Amino acid sequence: MISPLNDIKSFSDHLNATSKHDPCEICGDITGRDRQKHNQENFTLCAGTPTAKKGDRVGPYICVNDNAKGHTTHIWILDKGFSQWEDDRKTQYLLEKQRRALVAEQERQTKIQA
Repeated sequence: MISPLNDIKSFSDHLNATSKHDPCEICGDITGRDRQKHNQENFTLCAGTPTAKKGDRVGPYICVNDNAKGHTTHIWILDKGFSQWEDDRKTQYLLEKQRRALVAEQERQTKIQA
């Protein structure tokens, strides 16, 4: 697995420019200013977040570099832990929704029998 921080040049050769069909997942840019890679790392170079700091989050993405050298582009990667948490949360929501539907159906059946 290529680390975006250790081998940025070879990794960036395979990044796609943002477009109206593939907007930046961080700032929504569609002009081609930002670059992103949709693979297991979901790596994005985003220039639309000039005040971002290392550790900042936008949805499931986390900023992995500071703007200490005056660069306007930040590196963002998908936080897999966040994605797992989000998947777990969705599963819990669906289970709760099913439970409520079952309780409502049982109450309806009880009213019909009474």
